[in-house]
Amino acid sequence: MYHNTVEANLEIACHLTCDRCCKQPVRGLYSFEIISLYRRIRQFEDYKDIHKLLVEYASEFQKAVQALLEPGITTIPSDHPVIYEAHYKLSQEGKPCPLLFNRTCRIYEQRPVLCRAYHSLTSPSLCTTPEGKTFLLEPPKRVDKVLRSLSKRLQIPSGNDLTSGLLLFGADQKFRPWKL
Repeated sequence: MYHNTVEANLEIACHLTCDRCCKQPVRGLYSFEIISLYRRIRQFEDYKDIHKLLVEYASEFQKAVQALLEPGITTIPSDHPVIYEAHYKLSQEGKPCPLLFNRTCRIYEQRPVLCRAYHSLTSPSLCTTPEGKTFLLEPPKRVDKVLRSLSKRLQIPSGNDLTSGLLLFGADQKFRPWKL
């Protein structure tokens, strides 16, 4: 179901320094978003610190995944429920997006599609369900299909989420890796 906020006379309640959504996993990124973000982050004087935060987040995420897996299982698909549970666990621990600084998104102008689609029509205190879970928005299927086809044409390594996507892209020697 699609809603038109203007016709329904609804106002978006999000505001500067409200960072509740920045504690949600950013999954389902497109390759062109990874490239754009990587280029932007490389311009920051403290990109080495950002890289360090990405590595720490990725490490904590891997530990959370391993803790949730049954013994002996080493690989799972990127859409396995354990992946979502691990992201949820980190968000419950208050792990914000590594690109959040002083409650503000450092890459706001180039934020991923998922971040652009995330908004609240209620008080930020109501951004979670009664069970404590958050809402993950996805673009309409027809939009996602077009964006995925563009993404596949680039043929670059990228993860399914913000952190692994940036780390994988930066690690590939063809694309000027992080220089630490």
